[in-house]
Amino acid sequence: MKSAYDISLCLVGLVMFIIDTYICDEYYFVKKKGGVLKHIQLFSLHRKIRKLLNNSKHIITICQELQDAYAREFNAPITTIMTGSNYPIAKTVEEKKEVNSISYLGNIRCNRFNSLAEIGQALDKLNTELGSDYKLKIYTSENNEEILDKLRVAKSIELCGFIVGDEFKRTLDSADLLLHTEAFDEESIDYVKHSVSTKIADSLGSGVCLLAYGPSNVASMQHLIRNGCALIATSKEELPLMLGKAFTDMQTIKGVAFMGLNTAKEFHDCLKTSQQLHLIMESIHESIANK
Repeated sequence: MKSAYDISLCLVGLVMFIIDTYICDEYYFVKKKGGVLKHIQLFSLHRKIRKLLNNSKHIITICQELQDAYAREFNAPITTIMTGSNYPIAKTVEEKKEVNSISYLGNIRCNRFNSLAEIGQALDKLNTELGSDYKLKIYTSENNEEILDKLRVAKSIELCGFIVGDEFKRTLDSADLLLHTEAFDEESIDYVKHSVSTKIADSLGSGVCLLAYGPSNVASMQHLIRNGCALIATSKEELPLMLGKAFTDMQTIKGVAFMGLNTAKEFHDCLKTSQQLHLIMESIHESIANK
């Protein structure tokens, strides 16, 4: 008769580890920079990521650009499942007779404050030309005065406090316009080139028109451009036209907001993305069991 110890060994021998890897942030295709220790750290990280992905039955990425990059490097099947919205997707777009402000909710680091300052300065110029008083409201927990001073240069920028929970949701839903932005410097682009912020999912699902200002070669901007779900400016020169439409063309912002809802339903519905993930894992486990 086998002992409990022998039975345990038999069971351990039957165990099969199945790895499904979900990649939400990018640490593999980043440019090498820094000193020797940084290079050693990155080399070690690359080696561990390669080992993990070479042993993965399926790789899931947060955006199409990340899928394309990893598909060129690894042989495992790859699927994109984008981040779901934290909130229920709005049923329809609220009709607006006029808009007076843009709301930005999120991190202003990674040099995003430079892009925000450029929007503020373009808005100052528009206000001078039209005799208007349009505002860019920035909701942030930032307390670095050097960064905040760069934003205070624009008269149209209103620095608001950090908000969370119900207040965040109320501010999101009641905004005239929402904003996503990224910085244009090379280091910042490298850092965010394969990232799509959760705030994009929340914004698209709110039914409020989204504005986007950033370089065209980062994943977040590509997602918005591909789906026509935001008013876009990919250079400083394009800002005046984009802002002019945002504040004066109600039909355009209504159409863009509808496209935002459609995009949210297709890519950012939590129930839909959860079911998609479940189906992938279920199919992997079934294929293993049938072998």
